[in-house]
Order: sequence, then structure tokens, then C-alpha cells
Amino acid sequence: MLSIFKKKKIPPQSEKQLIELSKADSRYFAPIYEKYYEQIFRFVYKRMNGLDEANDITSQVFLKTLINLKKYKHTGAPFVSWVYRIALNEVNQYYRDKKKKRTINIKDIDVKSIAVDVDVFYNFELQDKMIATLNELDDLKVLLLELRYFEKRSFKEIASILNITESNAKVKVYRLLEELKKKLT
Repeated sequence: MLSIFKKKKIPPQSEKQLIELSKADSRYFAPIYEKYYEQIFRFVYKRMNGLDEANDITSQVFLKTLINLKKYKHTGAPFVSWVYRIALNEVNQYYRDKKKKRTINIKDIDVKSIAVDVDVFYNFELQDKMIATLNELDDLKVLLLELRYFEKRSFKEIASILNITESNAKVKVYRLLEELKKKLT
């Protein structure tokens, strides 16, 4: 855990209350950090080449979350969605700073599930073509595929992370699938 957090007995409280308390006293942030660290780390790690970079970026995410917590306003979306947006910005900033192309970690099963939804026959040739096609997509389209197919997130979660409506998330994913179908057939 980061050294800025001092162990303090915190009575069970709602997340919203902890967030408000954390705005005034960073010691209340520890339970939030502990609750979300692992899932944010996994989110970052799936987009990185190595463990060290993922650890560094995840630490940066929580530092920025704590620093900017006073700016956070509860809008009805889960708090963690705000943290995911910070994580996404940090990952993108890392690749901009390094002038590297973003990593896409993909498994056979992920390609198969996309192939099923775009209604194309899966084989190893398709996997190579899919990887080449993914490398041509812009960052938002890759992110949509990652969230929906690689991380198995619901449209509601995708919408929350991207700060769009659930119906907009569905439309974007289905349009992307149509685009992929044209490129893969």
C-alpha cells in the first residue's frame, strides 16, 4: 500500500460517505484503494507489455484519483467508472510519451467470440487477419472490443467507463462489428 495511507480504524460506511470523507482526510481513502486496486491493476496490465509498467501506471492512477478526488462529483455512475477513466488516460499517456503503439493482449477464445458475433468462420488464418485488422483500428474501437469481448463487460459498464449512454455503447459496438465483418470477409 502507498505510504501516504496511515492505518486508521474506519467504521463500515457507504462508498459515497468514504469518498466525501476522503476529500477532507486522505486516510479515509485506504478502503477505496483496497477495494479497487486489483481490478484497476488488471485493467491496466491487460494493456501493457510488462508487470513493472502496469504497477507504475496503477500507482499513478490511484495517486491522481486521490489528488483529484475533490473534483469528483457523484453523477449516478459508479465511482469506479471515474477511476477507470483515469486509468485509461494514464495508459494512453504512457503510450503517447513513449511513442509506442498500444499493446493488445488477445487470446484464441476472444477471437472466436468476435468471429461468432460477426458471423465468420473461425480458423487460424482468420486469427491472423483479425490481429492485423485490430492493429488498423483507432484506440476507441480497440477499447470497445477489449471491454466487450476480452473483459466480458456489459454495455452498462462500457457506457459508464466511456462516459456515454448504454444505447450509445451498444450502437458503437454493433457498428464496429459490422465494420469488422466487411474487413474479414
